[in-house]
Amino acid sequence: MNKAITFAVIILVVLGAILYWAMLPSPEPSFEEIEKVTIATYLGEFSALVFIAENQGYFTDNGLDVTITEFETGLGPVQAVLAGDADFATASEFVLVSNSFNNEDLKTVSLINTASAIELIARKDRGINNPADLRGKKIAIPRKTAAEFFLGNFLIFNDMSIRDVEVIDMGPSDIIEAMSDGTIDATMIWQPNVYQITNRLGDSAITLPATTGQEFLFLMIGDGKKIDTNPLIVRRLLNALLEAEAFISNNPVETQNIISEKTNLEIGYLKSVWQGNDFALSMPQRLLVAMEDEARWVIKNDLVEEKEIPNYLDFLYIDALDSVKYEAVTIIR
Repeated sequence: MNKAITFAVIILVVLGAILYWAMLPSPEPSFEEIEKVTIATYLGEFSALVFIAENQGYFTDNGLDVTITEFETGLGPVQAVLAGDADFATASEFVLVSNSFNNEDLKTVSLINTASAIELIARKDRGINNPADLRGKKIAIPRKTAAEFFLGNFLIFNDMSIRDVEVIDMGPSDIIEAMSDGTIDATMIWQPNVYQITNRLGDSAITLPATTGQEFLFLMIGDGKKIDTNPLIVRRLLNALLEAEAFISNNPVETQNIISEKTNLEIGYLKSVWQGNDFALSMPQRLLVAMEDEARWVIKNDLVEEKEIPNYLDFLYIDALDSVKYEAVTIIR
């Protein structure tokens, strides 16, 4: 009898110990080596996942020592990657397309935001009240960005071409000033520049439907050679961004405050556009379709010498996202 009691006590102690250890919080992952990573990023709400991951320490938690450099457009970050000054860049899919014909080493590792964010704004005092009135007018865009493609599509949709207007290459801050002082007649530009221009012009501004239903796809793009050499860095990066995705979903007000402080964007503006953004990691089929459509447009408008569309599957690094959020990968391979 005593042996049976002793055995039962031992079993209870063992089970209690197992239960105790099971209830303890999981230990923080340890990393034998902290990887240094530079992310060149657009300084706006489209890059919210990056800024939240930085603010909340998710990069550090995933064994990354991240340096963030900031740019006014998505073109600058991609140029930084091409120059070897950054490992990753945030930019629209059109920036990737416009650089894909002579830079085969660029690869996107995930979408990080999907938005309806580009508008065509014109000055009504220049006699512009509908799309046809844009013929012969000066329209400013940052070339080699998504604005160039959306302007081209907008003109085609309205029975015009890029040759029917005078296109001027300007950065966003210069466009805001040029629209304000009347140096240009119109612009195709993304938020928050739309918000700032319309606020300055007031009743003198007219906004025309611009995107014909196509979304603005914002990507995390990397140096393909570095990705192939050390894919672990990509998984760590995406894990950090996945944590940021959950934070944004659960804490929209706090997120807006963090983004406002980081970017100097007004809280009122962020609240007005927030629901138009989907801050989530994904690799959808529509990304491949969009890039192929944009490449055809680039070739048709003689913006590159090449006449063949690249295979954009070669510009996607899918394995990392497949391993951390497999349900987000819906692209047909």
